[in-house]
Amino acid sequence: MIKFLTKNSKAFYMTFGIIVGLLFIVALYYITNYAHIHVYYTLEADGTISAFSRTTETTLGYSNKNLFDYFTKNAGVITYDTEGLILVNGETWVAENAESASKFMSMFPQSADFSTVYAPIIFDFQIAMSQFNDLIVTFGLIGIICFALLLVFANHSRRIYYKSNLIAGIILPLIVVVFGIVMIVKNVQLMNTFNQNFELFNVTSVLQNPATSGTAVQSNTDYILSQYSCNSSTFIIYIVIFALVIIYSLFLAIYAVIKYKVTSQEREEIIKRAVVEND
Repeated sequence: MIKFLTKNSKAFYMTFGIIVGLLFIVALYYITNYAHIHVYYTLEADGTISAFSRTTETTLGYSNKNLFDYFTKNAGVITYDTEGLILVNGETWVAENAESASKFMSMFPQSADFSTVYAPIIFDFQIAMSQFNDLIVTFGLIGIICFALLLVFANHSRRIYYKSNLIAGIILPLIVVVFGIVMIVKNVQLMNTFNQNFELFNVTSVLQNPATSGTAVQSNTDYILSQYSCNSSTFIIYIVIFALVIIYSLFLAIYAVIKYKVTSQEREEIIKRAVVEND
């Protein structure tokens, strides 16, 4: 087993390079899954964000209109009939899961103002997602730099490891490990924020998605619910991805130690010969 490990350095390190390189690609997939959880906004001359407005519009004609209209319509109009069924604007809403229905409707406070209650939550999430997406790219870049440095130290090709290989083989993968742990923590924080605002973010996604917004704004809540497409699966997938990067990086660090020890006798003989020759 040890012999197999020490003879396959190149394969192990090249695999590491492929893994960290893929982080650039998966960053695009991450934010795409939650792309429609956003509000449109404008910046003032000093760079501050202006008040969220119903009429804020992009150059493509997209605006917050559907969101404003939907939340304004539903705020404060949630009641229950004699049998406990939920009424929206006096019309019975039938849902298979009464508990989910109650949770869904509880997100509409009495006379809620979208600009002060909902928009900031959505905006903060979209900014946090954008920043984290950039962080994934940075993580990939750091991984590639560490991989490149390992190649510079020839950890992938040297049959005998010296102290330089040992130090590089431990420190560089551990840098990736530390960054990977940070990524998992931040990813979990975002997932918790998403789960806490599950209904709000899904409604926003439906109403801000050009493919469904036109139909959704004219339909009832049952239709809105049927269009839910955002869930925690992407966050979970990335926890697994980051965990795999961490585990593999730890493996490389341990591998460097093993190979350094296994080649110790040959290394000492080479050093002794070099000393004798210099004398």
